[in-house]
Amino acid sequence: MRHVRNILGWLFPVVSALVLVAGGCGRQVSGEEIRGLLQALDGREIVIRLDDGSIVRVRVEEAQAPAGVRDLVEKQVRVEVRTSDGARVMSKIEERRGREDENRARGLEDFHFTGVIQSISSDAWVIGTKTFKVDSRTTLDRGLSVGMLARVEFVVLQDGSMLALEIETDAAKEGRFTGTVESKSVSSWVVGGKTFAIDQKTRLRGILDVGAVVKVEFVKRADGSMLATKIEAEEPEDDHFTGKIESKSATQWTIGGKTFKVDASTKLDSGLNIGTLARVEFIRQQDGSLLALEIETAGRDDFHFAGVVQSIGADAWVIGGKTFKVDSNTVIDQGIEVGVMVRVEFVAQPDGSNRATEIETGGQEELRFTGIAERKGADAWVVMGRTFKVNAATRIERDADVGKQVRVDFVRLPDGSDLATRIKEDRQGKPGESRFSGTVEAKAATAWTISGKTFKVDNNTRIDDRLVVGSRVRVEFVIQQDRSFLALRLERDSGGGR
Repeated sequence: MRHVRNILGWLFPVVSALVLVAGGCGRQVSGEEIRGLLQALDGREIVIRLDDGSIVRVRVEEAQAPAGVRDLVEKQVRVEVRTSDGARVMSKIEERRGREDENRARGLEDFHFTGVIQSISSDAWVIGTKTFKVDSRTTLDRGLSVGMLARVEFVVLQDGSMLALEIETDAAKEGRFTGTVESKSVSSWVVGGKTFAIDQKTRLRGILDVGAVVKVEFVKRADGSMLATKIEAEEPEDDHFTGKIESKSATQWTIGGKTFKVDASTKLDSGLNIGTLARVEFIRQQDGSLLALEIETAGRDDFHFAGVVQSIGADAWVIGGKTFKVDSNTVIDQGIEVGVMVRVEFVAQPDGSNRATEIETGGQEELRFTGIAERKGADAWVVMGRTFKVNAATRIERDADVGKQVRVDFVRLPDGSDLATRIKEDRQGKPGESRFSGTVEAKAATAWTISGKTFKVDNNTRIDDRLVVGSRVRVEFVIQQDRSFLALRLERDSGGGR
């Protein structure tokens, strides 16, 4: 490659090439550097948002001080990266300079771009959203095809077009997948419709028969195939669901829109009729179906809800968009006012209304954010550029102060602002990290609704394959500049269930 660059060097004016790349390429990913907005430090990874909205993760090694990285969160950065064990690893990070300074610093270097191959022809390839010319000087990896992730080394011609010097498959990437074993051979397994190669280094743990639910750790190889590094049995977990009985038979019941198999071992409460509100304890079987272990009439302790108080009346409260009747028997914490996050314990009435038995401050459906406290006031705190309202109900711990890393538990109010319910010092948290736990209410290709909140998802979102509507889920996410939530990871929350 070096001799090709030398030949091309005198053909293409440096200034033209640099200006065109600076204007046309924007913040892009290459095998040597990434340029974009440093959105968060997620454990031992940094999360970088590119101009096109996509997210790139880069591993940070133990020897690299995270403190310096924290200072650059929410800033435009340039990251030099290298590949180690199939993953991008940070070599150097610095705040981005102006374009003129950056162009001067680049000198005679050529440029790089990584994207998915969209089309291939004899004289041009479309990769990502960019078109690259190819000719006899272009070096092509074997096995490249449409749909593969590829890395392009290129130069900008005088007419503004881009000539590919080399196109190669992108480095291997690590991943995880959970599914049912469909077939096994000495060289590969099919799990949940995906084929994973195995070799003598693949670690196998547990009972791994065909039909078993397993978790696969793998790396994506240069040819696009996946090599399993570890396969282990996934133990079935009990879960719970509450809903109205819609139909029932000797082999299955439909409750709240979900179908549950029943057999001789299923325990059934007496008095369960169509329309009765029931609580189901169940397990997910290897074929994905739900087997009811027990179905019982839902009791008063089964119903809880968390949300922000929107209105308070003598006989009814509106909390998180839902109306709850209150009476002299309702136990209500002192100091609750409109805008406060509360947890409601309630029972369903025969007429379909909900009667609150207890309303208390707090709740399980709060959001969480970690960062350096920059300013504080009587009605708001600013933490790592984010503004959080505070009021008389906000618990502010003594150790929380400006300049310290703090954790903010908060709720999003109807007007889109964020109200802190608690602020405390947090030395262990990850700056820029936000978390939330709730119940999956809807899922789509671009967004999930979890306990009334919308989280965007994209190709970089890590999603637990077991999650279905009704599952309890824990979300790690970032707050974007438009204040929407982008999920980084969605995983099953074993701490609770419906």
